Amino acid sequence: MAELNYTVDMDDAEEQNFEPIPAGDYTACIVESSMNETKSGTGEYLKLKYQILEGKYKNRILYEILNLINNNKDTESYARRTLNAIGAEFGFSFIDDSEQLHDKPMIIKVVQKNSDQYGVQNVIKNHSAIDGGSRETPAQEAETSATTKTAKKEMPWKPVTKK
Repeated sequence: MAELNYTVDMDDAEEQNFEPIPAGDYTACIVESSMNETKSGTGEYLKLKYQILEGKYKNRILYEILNLINNNKDTESYARRTLNAIGAEFGFSFIDDSEQLHDKPMIIKVVQKNSDQYGVQNVIKNHSAIDGGSRETPAQEAETSATTKTAKKEMPWKPVTKK
């Protein structure tokens, strides 16, 4: 037996569902990102955490792994093309920090993939900025990056108001 002294939060009593969502287009944004070393220690990957913003699957979380440094050059090339596509959708010519990609609503195309090892999984196949994105100049990009790091937001997908 373990003494808990724990108050149950009735507003946060729904268990997280990890079942794959149906294939389709979803409004989502990147809410977290991190660079990690591969298990083999020979490469690095960017892990992107997406949150669905609308509809039946609102608040569901999906992940995307981009193997940016990898011994398999095809894998590395695919990851770099994907990151290029995401950056281009928002008009970034240079990404200093992955946080620049956070909290920008986009349409993601989700498909289902079946693997022998993991079963049915969701895979993100396309990223499209909503209404053409927020094309910015390099100076605006720098300002947005600095503002995003320090700003407190009411909603993770709500744009930061520059002061």
